[in-house]
Formats: sequence, C-alpha cells, structure tokens
Amino acid sequence: MRMLFSVLVTSLFAALTSSGCSNPAGDPCDVSGDPAVLSTSGETSVPEVISDPCGLCRNHMRLIATMEAMFYAAFNRYGSIEALVEEGFGARLVCPGCRLDYDLELGFETYTLTCPMPQFPCHGSVVDGIYSWQ
Repeated sequence: MRMLFSVLVTSLFAALTSSGCSNPAGDPCDVSGDPAVLSTSGETSVPEVISDPCGLCRNHMRLIATMEAMFYAAFNRYGSIEALVEEGFGARLVCPGCRLDYDLELGFETYTLTCPMPQFPCHGSVVDGIYSWQ
C-alpha cells in the first residue's frame, strides 16, 4: 500500500509541476529545480524574482492538500507538514512569494491550509480540500 501512495505522490507531483518546471534536466519529479522547496538543511533556494509566485504558491497548496488526503487515507487522521514529509508523502514546501512555511491548522477531521503571505496579495487557502480561489 505504501508503494501505491509513493507512485501516486510521484505522479501527482509530476502533473502539477510539468507545466512550469524550470529544471534544466526536465525531470518533473526532481524537486531540486523547484525554487521554493526547502533543502534538507532547512534553507530555501527561492530566487529574487519568480514570474508567477501566486500560481506556484497555489500549486504548492494543491500538492499539500493532496498529500493530506493520502495521509488521511493511510492513518485515518490529518498530519502536520513534518508528518507528511517524514512519511514520504512529499517535500517540504514554502510560499515562493514570502519564503515562509504554510500555515496548517489541524482538527479532528478537518484541516485549513493558508498561504503565509503577511500582506496583500495573499495567495489563498485550502479548507478540507476546497480551494478559496475556485
């Protein structure tokens, strides 16, 4: 079952990043080309200028929402960002606009994921899989 989740995560990440992948090798599963993925040391490599930070941020929130759905299916609860990464459901992502970690509030059977952008324009939020920008 864990292998199935791994394949699903890899496929979803490839679909979300294939249109805007800046990785010169062209491998959509290689998150090293994503300008807002934290390295293992906790440092981010976000460049000074990103052409569409709102679109990239929303893609990250879609990916985290999908990671939450798969985590819930596996453990019958939602997980923190750290738990999602530790269990192998995806990479740790930050908002490309402000370079801060996403705000994730967990309830018993609910979650709210919010862009941490401190001022206008906030890139939106996801509540239980429903995107605020739809």
